[in-house]
Amino acid sequence: MHTLLMAKLKTPPGDFDELKARFDEMAARSVASFASPRLPTKVLVDQLDIPRTSINNWLQKKVFELDADKHRRDGEDRLYSPRDAVMFATASQTSAIGLPLATAKALGAYLVAYIEKGMRTVQGFSARSHVVIFRRPGGADWEIIHYSPDRPEAHFFSGGEWKQAPLANRLDSLPPMRVEFNVSDFVADIVNVLQGDMMLVAGNADDMRNKKKSAA
Repeated sequence: MHTLLMAKLKTPPGDFDELKARFDEMAARSVASFASPRLPTKVLVDQLDIPRTSINNWLQKKVFELDADKHRRDGEDRLYSPRDAVMFATASQTSAIGLPLATAKALGAYLVAYIEKGMRTVQGFSARSHVVIFRRPGGADWEIIHYSPDRPEAHFFSGGEWKQAPLANRLDSLPPMRVEFNVSDFVADIVNVLQGDMMLVAGNADDMRNKKKSAA
């Protein structure tokens, strides 16, 4: 991946290590920012239309492992990371179509890992990447396929676990009743909605809490 970038930019061999180091540093900052808790509950409720009752229910049952909980001290309000927001938005939108919470959680965790992997690579993630959610006629279990038309391999969720396998003609046998969305568009919608809030609270959790105290 890095060799490909060097070739495209016609980077002299002697400068490759410096270029790689700069990219790795930038990627690390992106991943750290993605996991930085700075979004109050009100933002998730007002900007992403995630029901407050759903959030409270998930928190009470400890459904998700959240950055908000990792960095929270006793008595402090929770501040959520963009990564938390992606998991919550995925659960909220997919459970609304009947997807069981456990499956929605698995999809949210998978998308978060996919986004972070894209941040760490030069190519990022495919703009043509799609997720298909469906249940076959007479079947009890929901299934998920994550694929890109330009790649031979896809990821399949069935029976409670993800597996990688050739896509082949698997899409031809999908039931007509299904939900499909573009992953890039889904993530972009979340980021675009939160953009102003993430810029306003671009620091870490302590910075955000200090700003709230100063404004009080």
